[in-house]
This record gives sequence, structure tokens and C-alpha cells, in this order.
Amino acid sequence: MPFCPNCGKEVSQDVSFCPGCGARLKIQEKSETHSRPRRKVAWFFIGLIVVGAICGVSFLIEDLTIPHDLAVQIELVKKLRQLPYELQLSIATEKGITVEELLASPYDPWAPKVSIGLLIAYAIGGGIYLASRSSRSSVDREIPAQTAFRQPLSNADAYYKQGDVHDERGEFGKAITDYNKSIELNPNHADAYSERGDFYYEAGEYDKAAIDYDKAIKLDPNGANAYYNRGCAYSEMGEYEKAIADYNKAIELDPNDAYTYYSRGLAYHEKGEVPKAVSDLEKCIGLSTDTELMADVQRALNEIGKSP
Repeated sequence: MPFCPNCGKEVSQDVSFCPGCGARLKIQEKSETHSRPRRKVAWFFIGLIVVGAICGVSFLIEDLTIPHDLAVQIELVKKLRQLPYELQLSIATEKGITVEELLASPYDPWAPKVSIGLLIAYAIGGGIYLASRSSRSSVDREIPAQTAFRQPLSNADAYYKQGDVHDERGEFGKAITDYNKSIELNPNHADAYSERGDFYYEAGEYDKAAIDYDKAIKLDPNGANAYYNRGCAYSEMGEYEKAIADYNKAIELDPNDAYTYYSRGLAYHEKGEVPKAVSDLEKCIGLSTDTELMADVQRALNEIGKSP
């Protein structure tokens, strides 16, 4: 039985005034007390359903309003992901990108970070979203065959071109791995030997560079660049006779390359053949406007002028 909060006297539950002190008593209604938690729970679930419905509708609108071109790209990426890796690699190298970039989705609706509360709402709205998606036509959009299913390059060419992509980006480890794979698949790939030789040269492994240039020349004897590169490798190893012979062949194939005359002039200088060195260095001046090369030529001429 309750007590009066004013005088402490025990009072009956069905009276509104204390019979002892006359104080007004606060009556608690059981129905209201017990209904409030139920209302809160009901409103909580109603709120979740409303938010979930809004999210589901937003997903539907977002899905329905994707631009046609973007939708085609999404379907194209799905098709590309189903292709064999070698074909993916061929397509990527033709486009000058990596396989990872080729298969990257042009649109990711899950990219924005969402709160835990929205995740709960998404779970409720997922039913509406899935229902809306199932009602859409499942007919695949037509993908141009020449885009997704073009005739692939040979595997060796694909790895070689992807190696060039990595080289241009400064990813030298990946580039040389691709060149190695290209040579493994096609031991007669002259360009792959030449490019790998360039990496060996830059790393200071001139003997390995010369070996790769040898192979490139045997496979393509009309490539002036391979002769020039091998001549540079021989020069770095102090084999100036061999270097000059390669420079001569490079000039025969490409008589207007200023860098070859410059390199041959330096080789003549190292051998003590000053007039030939001066002649080649002066020849550079009339063939190139490269300011950096001209500065190197002038320094070499100045150094030769100081030689005994």
C-alpha cells in the first residue's frame, strides 16, 4: 500500500487526497506506464522500416538513372572479367594500361562510407531493392565484339607491351619481369632482348647488356639502335675497337643520328685519334638542336683542346 509523501501516512490506492494532511496524491496509471515502452519499440521499428524503404527507393532510383554509357561500361567490365587472363593481358597492353586497370569497375555504389545505423537500414531496404532489381529486364546490352573479343596479340607481344607500360611509369622491376616472360614465350623477340639490355646497361651490367644486344642484332640485323646500344656497352667496358665498329654500322643504317656521332667521337678520343674525334663531335652540331647534347659536345671539345 502506498504512503503519503507529505505526512508519511498509509493511504489507499483509490483516493486522490491524503485523509491525514489533505495533500493531493499523484496517481500512476498502469496502462500508460506499460504502454510507453511498447510505443517506443513500435516507433523504433517504424523508423527503421521508413529509413530502409527510403534507402531501397534511393537504390532503385540510382540503379534506374545510371547513364546508358556508364551502364555499358559496367557490363563490359563484367564481360572482360570472364575472359582468360592471357586475353585480358592482350587487351590491356593494346590500350596501354595494366590488367588491374582494365578490370577496374567504372562505378562503385558502395564506395561511400556508411554508418552502422545505415547498414541496419540497408538490410531492411535490401528486400525492396532486390525486388526492384528482379523486376528489371535481364537482357544483356549488346557489347561491340571488336572491343571485348578482338583477336589477341601473341602472348610474347602482350608481355612486351605491358613491360613498356611499366617502364614508362618507372616500375622497372615489373617491366623487366614482363620482358623476361616475353623472351621465355618467344626466344626470337628482338625488341624484348633490346629493352632488357637497356635495363642491364642502366644497372651497370654491361656484359649482360652486350649479350642481349647481340641477340637483338642477330634477330634484327637492320636495327640501328641495337648496334648503337651495344657500342655504348663496349665503350663502358673499354673495348673501343668493338664500340667504334658498332657505331659505324649504326651510322650506316641511320646516318643522321647525332648521338651516335657523339659516342663515336668519344671512343676515338679515348683511342687517341683526336682529328676523328673532333670531326664526329662537330658533326653533331649540324644534326641536333638538343641543348643538353650540345652542352656535352662543347665540354668534350674543350677537353680535347686541353689534351696534349
